[in-house]
This record gives sequence, structure tokens and C-alpha cells, in this order.
Amino acid sequence: MRTSPVLPAEPPGRGRSGGFTLVEMLVVVALLAAVALLLAGRMELRSSDPLTRSVNRLERLIAAKRIEALRSGRPVLVRRPELEAELHPEVRLEASGLPFTFRPDGSASGGRLALAVRGKERALRLDWLTGRLLAEESANDG
Repeated sequence: MRTSPVLPAEPPGRGRSGGFTLVEMLVVVALLAAVALLLAGRMELRSSDPLTRSVNRLERLIAAKRIEALRSGRPVLVRRPELEAELHPEVRLEASGLPFTFRPDGSASGGRLALAVRGKERALRLDWLTGRLLAEESANDG
């Protein structure tokens, strides 16, 4: 009769102790960080402050129009009605330099937006060189 040699399943001292490996821990931390970033972004977009919501929406509109000009290779215009459509009904808009023109090289015509609601104001400047909307310091911020 043949007998097979009996080998230990694992060498002594090298078995799993029931804990987690470093890789498993890093994966969990990375997933938690990603979820936290997603939730933080949603919280900002759902701000109850009409001024903050309007600024966020204008920033997205401006970025989308700039990208459209870059991708299409043609100038893209943004007129006052498009800007006003992004505002909360209580927010007042003052603008200079309209219509804004975004060029295929990423630059823009430049201009300024001032938003106000209930004594709070926010000023934004469309940078002519980069085509990005930048916040200006305001005495009434807060």
C-alpha cells in the first residue's frame, strides 16, 4: 500500500492571523477618501445660499463655454440671457464686457460680473488671457 507524505499546510509562524494586509487597508482608505470628496462636492452644489449657488452655476457655464470653444475651434459667445438663466431668482446681476467671447486658443474677451442678494455681494472677473472666471475681493463678502 502506498502512503503519501504528510506535509504541514503552512509553515509555523507564517499563517494568517485574521488581520488585514497593508494593501487591503490602503484600498479602504482610498475608497473612503473618494466618497468623502464626492459628498463634499455635492454639499457645495446644494448650498442653500442663493449667491453661492448662482456663482457655482455661473462658473460651470463659463467653463463649459470655454471648453466648447477649445473643442470646436470656433469662437463661442455668452450673452446676458444665458447668464441670467443660471441665477437664483433673488440674485441681481451687473455685467460689463458682454457678450463674453471665448476663443479657440482658450482666451476670452474679458469682463466683469457683480452679483448681489440681501446685502451680500460677489464680484467675478473673466480673465482675458486664460478665459477663466476669477473671484475678486469685495468689501461686502460674508
